[in-house]
Amino acid sequence: MSTMTGRCIKRFVALLLCWMLILFTCVQGLDDIYGDVDVITKVENPCSFPSTIPIIITTDNLHLSLNLTKSSAISSKIPVYKQLTDSTHTIAMYSNTDGQMIATYQNRKYNAAFIIECMNREEMHTPRWHGEFTLNNIKRYFLQPDNVYSSSRHVLLYIGDHQRPNINTKELNNIPRERLKRAASKVTYYIDVLAVTDYLIFQRFLDQIETTTSTSEKREIALDKIKTYYAHAINMVNLRYKNVASEIMDFEINLVGYFISDSVETSEWIIPTDSNQFSAQLMLENFEKWKSKTSLMEHDHAILFTGYDLTDIDSSTEGIAHVGSMCTSKSFSVVEDRGISKTVAIATHEMGHSLGALHDSDAGCNDTDRYIMAGSIQTESSANTLNPWYFSSCSVAAIEQYVNTVNSIKSVNCLTERLSSSSVVPDISDLPGQVYSLDVQCRQLYGSKSFYCQNRGNLSGICRNLPCFDPKTFDCISQSAVTGSSCASKRWCLNGECKDSSNAPNITDCLDQHRIVLSVTKGGKETKDLYTCQSAVTSLAGICYIPSVIQGCCASCNEVKSSVQGCEYGDSIEGCVKEGCDRVEPDGYNYNKACCRTCKLTSEFKCIDQDEKMCTSNIAVNGYSSCYNTSFAYICCESCESVRNTATTGV
Repeated sequence: MSTMTGRCIKRFVALLLCWMLILFTCVQGLDDIYGDVDVITKVENPCSFPSTIPIIITTDNLHLSLNLTKSSAISSKIPVYKQLTDSTHTIAMYSNTDGQMIATYQNRKYNAAFIIECMNREEMHTPRWHGEFTLNNIKRYFLQPDNVYSSSRHVLLYIGDHQRPNINTKELNNIPRERLKRAASKVTYYIDVLAVTDYLIFQRFLDQIETTTSTSEKREIALDKIKTYYAHAINMVNLRYKNVASEIMDFEINLVGYFISDSVETSEWIIPTDSNQFSAQLMLENFEKWKSKTSLMEHDHAILFTGYDLTDIDSSTEGIAHVGSMCTSKSFSVVEDRGISKTVAIATHEMGHSLGALHDSDAGCNDTDRYIMAGSIQTESSANTLNPWYFSSCSVAAIEQYVNTVNSIKSVNCLTERLSSSSVVPDISDLPGQVYSLDVQCRQLYGSKSFYCQNRGNLSGICRNLPCFDPKTFDCISQSAVTGSSCASKRWCLNGECKDSSNAPNITDCLDQHRIVLSVTKGGKETKDLYTCQSAVTSLAGICYIPSVIQGCCASCNEVKSSVQGCEYGDSIEGCVKEGCDRVEPDGYNYNKACCRTCKLTSEFKCIDQDEKMCTSNIAVNGYSSCYNTSFAYICCESCESVRNTATTGV
């Protein structure tokens, strides 16, 4: 291994990764779809992206006027490059996305967030509107184009009532450092990033698109989705570097371009394998060779995002980079894409190596503190729970020293100015947690059958503990929700905490999760199976008495809830019959309570003696053995209950 090479080690867990459905194309729980929606604006050219745009959204039963204000987000154009499939290593710009421009707009009154996407097709700028808004502070709607070419036809969808990954690492080798020189004032350094993706990532994004779409259309859509996805990823890396607690320097991570490989031939850094596994060390070396003979756009650091399962000696690598390589020809890293939250953590860690940071345990700090540059997975505690979003003091010192070293060689400092072709990555007004639902975040980690297990904890805890259903284990595994995920009304996740924000949306905490796991008996054997909340509650509303069910299926349970105290959801067991009413079994089992609706309880069952005189006289003559009679035990519930020994059969 090269002495300048660092690598990151992951858990030895083979996860089948199904890719998430990207921005504004996957909406769960749609109740209504309204076609023939017109988006009307008096602005002559919306694709000039003015500071404000008044629009009118009309359907057969809706006429809504919105004044949209432009927010600081993605720049109008970010170039996308590909390599020609020949031996010349010629780089060309994708002609079908050359004219794509994107801008973000908002309207706080309606909790509206829109993206205007303009495509330069047939020498015309065609605006496509994507966005969400809320009516009456309750109903949430989603607007999207009906197809990729239409400028006027959109569809409106009702989406319902308003509602840190650890990295195992191995230590790297030390590098020579210049003595730290304190700057007279704080300096901002700019790291301009080129995002490179291999053909396996392109193929997986392509596979997410409907098969009815033509091949050419699918390719264009896939390119757009890849661009948006990695804009969000780099933005989240940027947020991590804004947390560098330095008194002398700040950092801005800027996305300046993409190189998207759409074929095996143009992913020269890999050799296809049946297992989709590839050596991280070899991929890093091959990527360096490819870069050296390919004329790429100017950048400070290139990140190769790969869809391959990176391997090492122990088959568990997630990322690899050269230490202390920023502003040199070795300023690049390889990152295994494992879902946006995990990928961001890996990319941030690897870029830290490029900036000269070692693993904390070898730099004078402790891996157990779980900061970004920790070299191995450590146990979470109350003291370190937020640290994965921050750099340790050792990392900050190392980064300061490395930048100082680069500054001492004035001819090589690439960080002092932002590249002219760079783009502003989406800022905090376009947080990914407001784009990717909790279900989608889980799917990108555990596949298309995964979902957010809302019955496994409070919504306020998802910033560090987002329980995701793993279809392989039939259990819910905790992850971290991405930045901007709603964790309560007017609150969202920032740096691992649920923070108040006036920009965060109002949400309801009474929703149905995508699926719920229930134990059922089939053929005399108890098994676990998945059900929708609606089907489960429809079959037996009484399951809503189970705390985890009412938490996971709040909306469906509320639909069947009655005003009868103690019998809000009807019978709690199946097979209730009237003949079984008015009985209490010797073990204390109360048939009326379990079958409250069948037994027509009008209020919560109270264990009292209904005929105190009869109960007293009968027990005086026959003793408490009378309580073995289930009818007597019901009428004289209080007397029998007072002597019942539930540890044995009988009373």
